Amino acid sequence: MPHLRSKGRGELIRISHGKREKLLGGLNRPDGLAGKGRYLYVTEEVKSGRIIRYDIQENTSIVLATNMRKPEGIDVLRSGDLLITEDKRKGRLLLLDKKGSITVLLEDLPHPEGLCINESGKVFIALDKKRRNYGI
Repeated sequence: MPHLRSKGRGELIRISHGKREKLLGGLNRPDGLAGKGRYLYVTEEVKSGRIIRYDIQENTSIVLATNMRKPEGIDVLRSGDLLITEDKRKGRLLLLDKKGSITVLLEDLPHPEGLCINESGKVFIALDKKRRNYGI
């Protein structure tokens, strides 16, 4: 069921030579985006968010995970596994491996937003520590 504020109106687009091309529609509050090789990974920041992998070469997509708790930040490890943050008052850092298993790496992060992994494999996370929780 789509989040009431999104209703599946989100899109993944490509901008090329000043033109906009829709690659994927029906997304619910798309937020995080990461790419590696031929794949793009999109998070949907809703209470039952999905992680979606889009294949640029084949123009196809698959859902890698469902029922995530407001997934937002995402990046790809060298192994091809994904790191994901959940944007909650007590947010988490998760590892989604290539087999679809999810492991909690850190908990009680105050509204973790974006994340990135640098070339040496270090993980950086942006925290929104002053944000108030309004029951979301």
